[in-house]
Parts: sequence; structure tokens; C-alpha cells
Amino acid sequence: MAFLGYAELLRAAWIRWAAAEISNADFMYFPLLYLIDIYHGPAARIDAVSQVKLTMEKYKFKPGEWIYFATKGSSMTAEAGDVMLGGLTRWDLDKATPNNPIVMGMDWPNNNGVLVNSKAIDLIWPKHEAYIKKYGRYWIDSTGKPDGHMEPPSNRLWLDVLPDPNPEDLGPIYKMAADELNAEGVTGISVQFPNYAIKAIQWMESRGEWNNLRFGYGLSGAFGTISEFSKDPKFKELGAQMNKGSEMFWVVSAGPTELDGSGSRVCSSQPRTGPVGNIDKWYPVGQCSLESEYKGGLRAAKISGNYFKEWLETGARDGYRLANTHVAGDRSVKMTINLMEDIQKRMGPSAGRGWAVDHCRMVDPADIPRAAKVGLYFSCAPSLGSDSEAKAFGEKVAETFPSPVKSMLNAGINVSVDQGSFDAIEKFVTRKDSKGKVWGPSERLTRTEVLQVFTRNGANYMLRGDRIGSLETGKFADLVVLDKDYMTVPEGEIHTIEPQMTMVAGKIVWAHPAFATEYSLTKEPSLVIGSLKDLRARRNRSGLSRR
Repeated sequence: MAFLGYAELLRAAWIRWAAAEISNADFMYFPLLYLIDIYHGPAARIDAVSQVKLTMEKYKFKPGEWIYFATKGSSMTAEAGDVMLGGLTRWDLDKATPNNPIVMGMDWPNNNGVLVNSKAIDLIWPKHEAYIKKYGRYWIDSTGKPDGHMEPPSNRLWLDVLPDPNPEDLGPIYKMAADELNAEGVTGISVQFPNYAIKAIQWMESRGEWNNLRFGYGLSGAFGTISEFSKDPKFKELGAQMNKGSEMFWVVSAGPTELDGSGSRVCSSQPRTGPVGNIDKWYPVGQCSLESEYKGGLRAAKISGNYFKEWLETGARDGYRLANTHVAGDRSVKMTINLMEDIQKRMGPSAGRGWAVDHCRMVDPADIPRAAKVGLYFSCAPSLGSDSEAKAFGEKVAETFPSPVKSMLNAGINVSVDQGSFDAIEKFVTRKDSKGKVWGPSERLTRTEVLQVFTRNGANYMLRGDRIGSLETGKFADLVVLDKDYMTVPEGEIHTIEPQMTMVAGKIVWAHPAFATEYSLTKEPSLVIGSLKDLRARRNRSGLSRR
């Protein structure tokens, strides 16, 4: 069995591995990237500035060097929101870093927004002022001045100038992450990749050291950095790259990375009947990037254009594809379908067919027939309803909106998955949460349907359904040997299945030690032998995350 679908696992794995050894704020896991703790309470803003200042003093950076700070958290608490969104501004960072441009990430992916200081604004704003003021989205203070908070697309201008990690440093770390995925039974993933990650994998390929995990990747570096939609030839160049590359590493999209956010930033048409996330007061209606009326968070400046919409319309014209893109809320799904319907009326029924959106946290069942008609693909997480979602949007939404995969399949939609674990497989089969409650029982899948979703449909998502995704003449032999019979093990025990051997293109790339011993597998450079636990333990032993 091969898992093929959307997952930004390798990029996340690199950061998790680097963070595994973090003990203090001066630990660096990215060239010129430092971590700070966001504490709670009245002094939190001052403390954050102090941490930045101490790091600057310790490393004695040259004036003008770009520095990237990030907070240590993985999701923004209400208290951290008060600091990062309601407290810190560019002028606070100026006190610690008057001579260096600073980009500060927050407790969400930096593609969703960053905080920059005045030096960084002075270097970028004059060159792109017309673009920023038209498309934003940026926050302002009470006098109308930019306060340093930059949402997409404008934040990409600042991310674009940050120094890249060296391919020779990053490549081996990605390879270790790929080994782990092989041990989980994964032979291929689809992922949105920044330019530095693309260079790292290409460097590994050039050395003949990348042969165990297929990548259908999205080009994330272009979005937000091209401003002239009617003139720039780069758009046609993006279109020409679709489905181009090697058998292990090829392009599948050039999307915007996200059309909304998670938690409070999910874009939904459903009335909020309770708390949605920790920062509701900053995003009372979500982060609805395709909505023309959405200007940004609570203090956003007025803008006249919608970069996301123009980007997708240009993609339909010039042939680049929407995929590998975070779309959590039902309103974002609905607006994507609306746009595709409009595009197909103007450009023909094939325009945009095969575009894809990811996660399926909330999909309005009423939109499923429309999605099927325009040819929209979905890559779904094993999202289940929950008591908190019922409080936030009502019981009906919690039962019917999260990952309605059965309904999608019945409508003829190509649905793949963005988590490759057997725990995820079990959830698609049972729809049970950790307490045993079944959410959306009519959306339960048969084991055969789950196999289709995890294999053939994932290959279609990756534009390589003619080469991978099933075992048949003319396709690559990507397969996994398991320790239990997936078709007969009790459904409540599917999560206990453990891979024993993984093969890619007819070659064994990973084996469990017991399996390797039993079948006398010869250790070769291309074969990794080790349990998943042992492979994960390398994170703290490798030293690759230190510089």
C-alpha cells in the first residue's frame, strides 16, 4: 500500500527535529533564525523585546543583516495573541534592533502573517508601495501608519528576502524525515515547498541520494512576489512547469499555500454560536483570503484589490494549478467553487479542472455536487466533529461538515488524504473520536474505499495516476508489507498495524530489523533498516540541526 496525498510533513519535520534540542532562546535552527518564548501577563511584551535584544547582543550581528525570529509555540493561545497581535508592533522591535531588518514569525505558519520592524519596512515598502497598498493585507495604528503586522500576500515580500538554509545542511535532514515516512508505510507525498527546500532535494538527487520517497511538490515561492498580472512572463513559466521533473521529484502546483487559517481564522459561512479559537477577537469572521471585503485582521488597512483571486484567475489562463493549499472553512471552499464556475463560463469547461483544496475541516454538503461538476479535488484530513465544534457552529455542522469523504466519493470527486497513518485510516473507517463517539456515521468508508483514497486518488492528486497509485503493468512497484491483514483485522485495531517493509520502484528502501533478519536482507546503501522508534531517536543524536 502506498500513501500518496497532501502533507507538509517534511518541512514540519525539519523544524520539529531542530526544536527537539531547544533548551533556551539562543538555539538556532535556521540561518539567522532564533526562537523566543512568549510569556503571559502585563510584562510579556517587554520580555519578548528583551529576548530579542539579548540575542542581538550575544551574536553581534553586522548592521543590515536580516534576522528571523520565531516563537516557540505551535498554536497561538489567547494570551500569546494579546502579545503578538495586540501588544508588539514594529516600534517595539525597533528598540531592540534599530540597525537590522527583522522578520518575526508567530504561533502559526509564517505564510499566514509576520511582524516586521521599521528597518525591514524601510527596505521593502518603497519598492513595492503601490502593490502593498492595493493588495495588502497590512495592519495600521490609530494614525494610519503600518504597525508591522503583514498578512498575505504582502508578508511574502519580506519572507522572500530572508537568507536560505544551505542545501547540504537541509538535504540530509529531509532524507532522515523521508526514512521515517517509509517506516510508516509512506512511499510518496505532495507538499508545498519553498525554494530552499526544492534546492535541498534537488541537491540530494544530484548526488544519487534521494530514492525512497516520491514528491509531487507545489511551488510556493512565487505567490505574493509577482505584481503585474497582465504583463509578467513568469506566470506562463509557472504553467509550463506543471507535472515536470523527475520520477521522484516533480511540480504539481503553484498555489497560494492557504486560502484561510485554522482555529479562529477558519473562514466559515456558519454562524458562530460559541468560541471557535483562541484569537476570536482578532479574527471575528476568520481569515477569508478570497473574500473581496476581507482586508485583514482587526486593525487592517483598506485595500482595493484581491491578490488571491487574481492569482487563481491568471493560473487558469496560463496553466498553473491550485493545489497543496490550506482550505479549512466551508466559506473558503464555497468561494473556490464560485470562482471555478465563473472561470469555466469565461474560459471553457476544462479551465481549472483538477484543482485541489486541502484538509476538509468544514465542507458544506450542499456544495459537493457543485465541486464535482467543476472538477475540484479534495485532500482530506481524518477530521471528525467534536463537542467544541458543536459549541462553535452547532450540532448539525459538527455532524455533517467535517471530512464528508463518503459523500464526495459518491459524487465522483477525487478525494485523497493528508495524513498517512493507520490511525487516520481507522478514523475514516469508524468515524470514532478518542471517547468512542461516532461523528457523521453516514460518512464511514469501507476498507476498500479507504485504500482507493490513500493510493489511486492520491496519485491522481499528484498528476501521476498513470505511473503510481496501484500495482499493475506499466506502473512503478511502490508497495508496503504489513504485519497484519488490513482487510480482516478488527476495525478498532487498524491503528495497531505496523509496516515491515517498504518498496519504491521495485527496490526495498526500508525494513524493520526483525523483518530484515527473518528474510536475510542484505544491507545496501539504499536500504535503511531500523524501527520507527529508532529512526525518530536520530533527531536528537544527529547534530544536523545545530549550526
